[in-house]
Amino acid sequence: MRLIIDQVLNERVKGLTVASAIIEDVNIKPVDEKTLQSIELKLKNIASIKFKDPDSLIKSEDIIRYQTFFRDVLKLNLIDVKPANQVYGSALFTGLRIDVNQLPSSLVNYITGAVGLPIFIFDKDKIEGDIILRYASGGEFFNSDIGGRSLEEKDIVFYDNAKPFFLYPYAVSKTVQVDSNTKNILISVCGVPGVSGIDLLWSLKLAVKIFNKIFKGKAKPLFQEIA
Repeated sequence: MRLIIDQVLNERVKGLTVASAIIEDVNIKPVDEKTLQSIELKLKNIASIKFKDPDSLIKSEDIIRYQTFFRDVLKLNLIDVKPANQVYGSALFTGLRIDVNQLPSSLVNYITGAVGLPIFIFDKDKIEGDIILRYASGGEFFNSDIGGRSLEEKDIVFYDNAKPFFLYPYAVSKTVQVDSNTKNILISVCGVPGVSGIDLLWSLKLAVKIFNKIFKGKAKPLFQEIA
């Protein structure tokens, strides 16, 4: 599996970065409360060292970069749609818990909040062929947990050989969501202009380590694409 950044997108938006890893043979099952509390404590400590408090999180350079990207490049209303790292970072400081009933997605959201960079997971086996990051064709229907709508030509999207499956960098299509039957996970940290590739890789390695601990998977080598 390769991730290819389309030339047109590459020419118009410099500095998009995607760092990814594949975790194979995962076993998604309930986890005991003691393990969850240990993970939560570790991630809260990371967040408190990195951001100190909710105010410093919101004022951090990376949060501002994502807000700027949402507003100026994606033309999104920041009242309606906020970057995942902002949403889950704020929630973590106000008592967010890992939801055992939605463990994979809740866990990755918790990690996102702790590291301050948006991380997403996909069922690798539901992705057909290579991944292309490009502008949407327009008119295709996209359905995710934050709602469904027709894609517009300004949208930046992950495509496989058959479909769009990720609105970059904030919404995963229901067609590739991780569930209890998932065996292989693609995990990606999505950067925008100005975000350090080193920070993306550090965040990815932390996420992979935690996922391996929880789901007993085997991580394949990391890969990174920069526009």
